Amino acid sequence: MKHNIDELSLPKDSRNNQLEVISKNYFRPLFDVGKFVVKEEVIDNGIDFRFEIKKDNNILGFGFNFQLKSSENTEKNLDGSYSKSIELSNIEYLLNNGQPAFYGFYIEQDKTIYFANLKKIIYGLNAKNSNWQEQPNHTIRF
Repeated sequence: MKHNIDELSLPKDSRNNQLEVISKNYFRPLFDVGKFVVKEEVIDNGIDFRFEIKKDNNILGFGFNFQLKSSENTEKNLDGSYSKSIELSNIEYLLNNGQPAFYGFYIEQDKTIYFANLKKIIYGLNAKNSNWQEQPNHTIRF
């Protein structure tokens, strides 16, 4: 059995893993614990967070879902927005959950999260191409 840590085969960290942690740490404090129950999904099938809304200390049972994406640095579009490619399977998974849903796109270079409403995304996809569900990926603007 090897005892020298430098000779062991160990899991590697990655910048993607680090960005996921950074983006989630930035994201959580944006939601007031007096107004929201924030539930981070342990198994991420396409939803990172589920939220329930509170009013007067009552948990209402109404909520929404959130999928968080991140990037080290991304060039801005000419209009100042950012673009991110999202897999069709992720869009459809959020859509199938039957609750309002949002995407967040954390840009490390800006240390900012940009938001997009799934309902508006679907509206835009349908307006551009009624067969949008036949494409494997879609570019979402934030």
